[in-house]
Amino acid sequence: MEKTSTDSLLLFPCPGCNAQLHFKPGNQQLNCQYCGTNVQIDNTTAPLQEFDLQPLLSVAEDTAATTEQITHKCTRCGSQSTVSADTATFVCAYCKFEVVNPNAYKTRNIQPSALVPFKIGKEKALSLFKEWVVLGSFTPKDVGKVDLQENIRGVYLPFWTYDARTTSRWRGEAGRYYYVTVEDTDSNGKKTTRREQRTEWLSRSGTFEHSFDDVLVCGTSNVPSNTIGAILPFELKGLVNFNESYLSGFEADVYNVSAKDGYAKAKSLMEREIYHACASDCEIDTYRDLDIDTSISDKTYKHILLPIYFCTYVYKDKTYPFMINGQTGRIKGQRPEGRTGAVKITLIILGIILILYILSRVFPTH
Repeated sequence: MEKTSTDSLLLFPCPGCNAQLHFKPGNQQLNCQYCGTNVQIDNTTAPLQEFDLQPLLSVAEDTAATTEQITHKCTRCGSQSTVSADTATFVCAYCKFEVVNPNAYKTRNIQPSALVPFKIGKEKALSLFKEWVVLGSFTPKDVGKVDLQENIRGVYLPFWTYDARTTSRWRGEAGRYYYVTVEDTDSNGKKTTRREQRTEWLSRSGTFEHSFDDVLVCGTSNVPSNTIGAILPFELKGLVNFNESYLSGFEADVYNVSAKDGYAKAKSLMEREIYHACASDCEIDTYRDLDIDTSISDKTYKHILLPIYFCTYVYKDKTYPFMINGQTGRIKGQRPEGRTGAVKITLIILGIILILYILSRVFPTH
């Protein structure tokens, strides 16, 4: 099913020359790269809103995207482009004007209420990459010369944040180490003594209370969570109320991990932190048989968008991916290793073997 859509799509034309306005991370405004016009983003200063999570936990939440296609008739060149209704940003195939589709988020039950704007521009991200990629101990130095300009993509990815209050009652056994002197008889019948560690076990119990704030869970399964974790944390104090203007010039995605499923992951993260805290309270030198009973209240959530640069580059016919936190500049990726790197590793291993051999000759064991 298709429908033609124009009024609901946002083009952000420049009031000075009618070219494309893009969000500029440097000054946090919309900017025209042709005539230099800057346009202030009209963003509300209202406090960010938290939403009650409990109603979502009692119903099945459908995150399936609307299958409807929309046909965009470009007001600049008159051509038509057909895209999926849940495509948040796209480019006119003919005049290359970038379009923001705010209705993409309405294909989901929950719309984003806040986002962290990009703080690092594309040029700065490329500069950070070139500094990072040559830092590898065995990375060929010419890898920093690869051209990434057309490959790097700034994307707003969907995330969930969760708040909760927890009360955990625990009980277990704390171990206190002590030492005793033990007599032995060696093979020659000679008596020897040695110190032996033993453990005294004591029953302990207590209560651990904690307020969790903004436990972060990625809202898309298209990017592995362990990969995202490598560029955390984001500074969530930088969140602003959602405004489509921040999307202009960047890509954006909608969630396919529901708030309910996201909470299951957040709860696992909370339980892990609670366990370590209770274990720390229980132990003296060690602990065992720790049992924890946790009650959770005041559960709330937010749906937010966070800025990430994605890129792949090719070096000597091999592809290497990396990503950059669009707020802090933290990088995670793969670096190539040249032949000189392999030679260096081999020489290091041979050097270690040689040192061990020399030591064995100088200090022989009997």
